[in-house]
Amino acid sequence: MMNRTFLTVMASLFALSASAGAGLITIDNPGFENPVLAEDDWTWLDVPGWTQVGGDGPGVWNTTNSDFDPVVAPEGQNVAYTENSTVETANGMAQVLNETFAANTDYMLTSEVGNSWAYYWSGYCVQLLAGGTVIAEDNNTLWPDYMLWDTSTVEYTYDTGDLGLVGQPLEIRLLNLGLDMDQYGGDVVGVEFDDVRLTAIPAPGALTLALLGLGALMLKRKRS
Repeated sequence: MMNRTFLTVMASLFALSASAGAGLITIDNPGFENPVLAEDDWTWLDVPGWTQVGGDGPGVWNTTNSDFDPVVAPEGQNVAYTENSTVETANGMAQVLNETFAANTDYMLTSEVGNSWAYYWSGYCVQLLAGGTVIAEDNNTLWPDYMLWDTSTVEYTYDTGDLGLVGQPLEIRLLNLGLDMDQYGGDVVGVEFDDVRLTAIPAPGALTLALLGLGALMLKRKRS
């Protein structure tokens, strides 16, 4: 009869094998195509699937080539916008996912970041959280030219120090930082986002270590 240790190792191998097939994590309304909007129409304080974070708030916008050119929207017709006209503070949107933070897993979060003609640039932050704790972020490393988009990439490499977060829900935050508002004479500042993607990647070596453990166990059983 197989002992409990052997069964435990086999269960770990099965779990790791399942994670090896992991890929894109489901995000509600990742391209902001909900709701369907007419050209140059927008919503205010309403981004289905996302909740408001601080400040003046976000919305969905069907952009035109007077706002972005040559790429009007990296994915579909709509983008999300965040604007700030009051105080220099971060605002934007967040989404708590159904997926939870997993051990021995790396994550890569990407989002298109836009600098439309409609707003002055005010800086951005794209964050990945687990259980409300920021585990990785892109804090304003890009500055797209006016009317252009650039790709923000947030990479998290699994750290055993985060073991206490395993099983906690993952969360994405897309923020407009509202930086340097005083130099714009009170005009509205903003940042746009589109095509948000989160990928789970099995941490390198996790499966190898489990296989080595199983091999050592089998060798010990054979010698005994």
